[in-house]
Amino acid sequence: MTDFIDVRTLPGTAVTDIVRGQGYFPVIAGLGGSECLVVLRGGAGHIGLEGRLDAVHSTDGGATWEQPITIADSERDDRNPALGRAADGALILAYHWQGSYDAEGNWAPDSRKADTKIICSRDNGQTWSEDHLLDFTPINGASPFGKIRCDADGTLYMPIYGGGQALPGLTPGVTTGEATSPTYLLRSDDNGATWTDPILVALGLNEADLLILP
Repeated sequence: MTDFIDVRTLPGTAVTDIVRGQGYFPVIAGLGGSECLVVLRGGAGHIGLEGRLDAVHSTDGGATWEQPITIADSERDDRNPALGRAADGALILAYHWQGSYDAEGNWAPDSRKADTKIICSRDNGQTWSEDHLLDFTPINGASPFGKIRCDADGTLYMPIYGGGQALPGLTPGVTTGEATSPTYLLRSDDNGATWTDPILVALGLNEADLLILP
């Protein structure tokens, strides 16, 4: 495919800055009406121990945005958010808690020090719960990504990738070349309190999204 569409040129399209000087890995959630929330990265570039996660709120459909509030800023690199809304209205945020840096703060991937954390908000992102580690330990340390989606039965689906070799007993839907890095959909039936029952989507791919069809 060689033809691309620049969505900024489509009729009725408006472009608005959410923030400047930061903004890696943005993910948006609708809050009802004209309200929406974006979670994005601040504090560092693509790699950096100072990385944090900020939330930015809009009440007019994204025409204007409030100042960012920091929701995850620890001694590690807080990065790679996945955001969605549960059936009970809670916002669920999963992210990669990356500690693979040396004593000088340089990227050191061979140290393999990473976890997966989850927080939630019950007031449309104004305040957030204490963080906790992903309870499905076989995938803890993998990286969430993008949209956490909810189906008509209230089941949540979180795209998450990496974390070592694929779990045994699962068959991937797609395999690319010789790469073995897994991409999963992890499921929750209790509004994000616990996660289980992974689906192995692919080997050799990452940063997936999910569309739930009617």
